[in-house]
Amino acid sequence: MVNRSKVRTQRAKRIRHFSRSVQYQIQNHRVASVVIAWIAAGVLDGIAESMVDINQYLDKPFLWLLQWNPTSPLFRWIDFSALMLLLLGGPFLLWQFFKRMVNKSSPFIYPSILYEEELSSAVEALDNPDTEKHELQEKMEDLILSVAETVTVTLGLTSSNYRAYVIAGSADGVGISWFRFGRQFERAQRKHESVERILSADEELVIRMCQRRKTVSVMRSVQEEYPDSDIHTMIMIRNPGDFRLGLLIAVINPSVQIEVDDSTFLQASYIMRMLGFIDKLVEFVLEYEKEGEDNDE
Repeated sequence: MVNRSKVRTQRAKRIRHFSRSVQYQIQNHRVASVVIAWIAAGVLDGIAESMVDINQYLDKPFLWLLQWNPTSPLFRWIDFSALMLLLLGGPFLLWQFFKRMVNKSSPFIYPSILYEEELSSAVEALDNPDTEKHELQEKMEDLILSVAETVTVTLGLTSSNYRAYVIAGSADGVGISWFRFGRQFERAQRKHESVERILSADEELVIRMCQRRKTVSVMRSVQEEYPDSDIHTMIMIRNPGDFRLGLLIAVINPSVQIEVDDSTFLQASYIMRMLGFIDKLVEFVLEYEKEGEDNDE
């Protein structure tokens, strides 16, 4: 996936969530936070003062190295390598640190670049009338899977935390296609089990989310309105205007914090908001749905 390494990792998401939780606790327990900070400052101040006392021991290895004058060719090369490492290693590390800081100052990634290879291959296959059905299906799956996986990663989700659908609109209304993601669907597919119960339970929520006009819409505290549902948060990413295509993510883990205002998520999900304008792609998703229904029966 092109430039997919720029997407925040699961570990980075957890660190960010932990940092925000700490900030929240500090804001809501100001008196305790001030006391703890005062104690910590005193302890750290004492440690800082005592640390300089060990300077006389820290420089001994370097003084010994500078005074070392070996006669053996092997040890002379070792002496040379150690001195060059000290002379060049420090500036090199500083240069690498500087480059990292510069790169972090301009983190914007154009959304189309994330899926440039998959999107161009899928559109080329759609426009070519000679494309074999299995080849077209493979390229379309690469595109949609790439988008779905990247979007869920930017939200900090693992496959056991959600189930997701690609929803397509047509003259007959909206329908859940056979592009479905998440541990529940993977398990059902391995065991050749029907997912009709899950689809039936989610149907009302799916229709409700598709009626929303925002390109990125979130329904939190789902169980307050639907106490029988295992869904806690719903996220819909769809095209502007009349509904044509969207990615619906049902979060089933109550501890997951969803941040749809995150810039990385907005960049990663941008292409999903635009795919609905590719008529042939929407038609393919609908046909893919019909093929899946035939197989399920």
